[in-house]
Amino acid sequence: MTESNSQLRVLTVGASGPVAGLILPELRKRGAHLRGLVHKEDDEQTARDLGADEVMVGD
Repeated sequence: MTESNSQLRVLTVGASGPVAGLILPELRKRGAHLRGLVHKEDDEQTARDLGADEVMVGD
C-alpha cells in the first residue's frame, strides 16, 4: 500500500476461525482496518485478539 492510498478496509466473515487466524494478523501488519463477523458473542474476544478493530455478532 502506498501513502497516497486510503486505508484498506476488510470485512472478515468467520473472524474467530482458523483461516482468520492466518489472515487477520497479516492484514493488521499491512495497516488494514479490520471488521469481523462472528456467529456467537463468545467469539468476539477471539476476533479482537486476532486483530479485528470492530466485531459484530450475527448469522
